[in-house]
Amino acid sequence: MATEKRTAGAKPGAVTVHPGVAGDAAVARAAFRLSIQYLLRSLWVSPEDRTEDNPLTRIVLYGIIAGNQGHLDDPNSPSPYSALDVAVPDELRRPVSTLAVANSLGLPYETTRRHVQKLIALGRCQRVKGGLIMPAAAFARSKDQASLLANVANLRRLYTALKRAGLELE
Repeated sequence: MATEKRTAGAKPGAVTVHPGVAGDAAVARAAFRLSIQYLLRSLWVSPEDRTEDNPLTRIVLYGIIAGNQGHLDDPNSPSPYSALDVAVPDELRRPVSTLAVANSLGLPYETTRRHVQKLIALGRCQRVKGGLIMPAAAFARSKDQASLLANVANLRRLYTALKRAGLELE
């Protein structure tokens, strides 16, 4: 939460903490701990999620999903695909390349490729013209729908804990 500020005689690139931000240090530490807990819980929101036994495989899957559906997120209008029983049609999912997934996650290409191969073998994603998608059929499993609901509870837990820690959320 430091802001870069140059003062006379300061070394280039030196960072000082703005006085208004210094009071937020305790909140920042709490928010960091809480967000890490959220992240770890979100990897396995239900016991049935352990199809992908490696957390990195799960993260690569999330990267594919984000690439496929990120263009549909509009905070100003509700999605017609918000209901649990209405999946985003495959034709609206934007294929994403293995390289794009690797870059978005900051992972080496070869590592990402190996995890993509595992996801393809598990039937969790498929290659299509233009890249990879997680098809609607792979997401229609009841345990995936239960995971969505478990993640909402996880988000509520994070939101409540952040408010209790003193973070102002709008």
